[in-house]
Amino acid sequence: MITVIKKKECEQKYLPFGFYYKVKHSAFESKLRFLDTEFKNTTDYENALKSANHTNVLIFRKSLENLNRVEVIDAINIQFNYYNETCIDMFEWLNVTYDLIIKGLNISSELSPEIQSDFKEWFNNKIKSNNKYFEAEIVCYLIGQRNNMNSPTSKQPCYHYIKEVLSKYQLTSIKAKEMVNDYKGNFSPDWNKNIIPFIIDYLKSIDVTNKTQQSSKEIKSKEPTLNQLALYHFYLGTDINKDNANDYLKGTSHKTGAKLKQDFDFFYRYQINRTGSGTNRENNYKLKLFAKVILMLKKTSNKDAVLKAEKELKQFENNIA
Repeated sequence: MITVIKKKECEQKYLPFGFYYKVKHSAFESKLRFLDTEFKNTTDYENALKSANHTNVLIFRKSLENLNRVEVIDAINIQFNYYNETCIDMFEWLNVTYDLIIKGLNISSELSPEIQSDFKEWFNNKIKSNNKYFEAEIVCYLIGQRNNMNSPTSKQPCYHYIKEVLSKYQLTSIKAKEMVNDYKGNFSPDWNKNIIPFIIDYLKSIDVTNKTQQSSKEIKSKEPTLNQLALYHFYLGTDINKDNANDYLKGTSHKTGAKLKQDFDFFYRYQINRTGSGTNRENNYKLKLFAKVILMLKKTSNKDAVLKAEKELKQFENNIA
């Protein structure tokens, strides 16, 4: 059984300032009672913490559905002030709440466009009021560090997420370039060599203002599909489960973490689902799928993943020959 000290260490790691939202609900109270029981190991306790946090977030999001525009912002303000009592740096909380209100957490009923617009205005006012304090964090998102889009050893950075970051924080490409330039001294030599110069060049090459952003259709047409993301993470050796599936959709317009997990499980369970032959239409689709995923993998530093995908592509080509 793990000790109280071990429990505290887990809580400090995953929820250092407590649960994000103050809610009252029997399901959440049940999760809290369960946390007080004995656990065999830290993994079980960590999973219980994540489950309780997911329930906490879900309950708060559900509580907004029958409120009008003014009431929603009032409710968010109350929660902001509640969490701010114990947390000095509210950047993470603001981003979690942004994803909750705008992306939805796999909830079928979206909040109205008017409410989302009100929230974006509220969100950006909060960001701007702490602008200098949050700038370093925003730069981490721009270079792909916080959102796990790039790593310091990447041979070729990816950029597909950047315009969404600009839109989220109401930044022009010129301002973003200046920020990355200003903060590059805060990063390791590998970040400064392999990633940041390319990000700066990309920001120089695009013309994004606060008023002219890509439409959601344009973003969706260029970003990876859920099927592509699922196969990509399979080859990378990622463990996608119901608790973390949404984390792998950050930086995309996709909202259905459950669907990503379903597609991932399809590829993970049986090799035939990856290399087996189907109809002509299915085979043509899979060839395009392999081509896209291998391109994505080549932008990482994981050579083993590239080799594994290329090997299975050859097996698939032999099976349909």
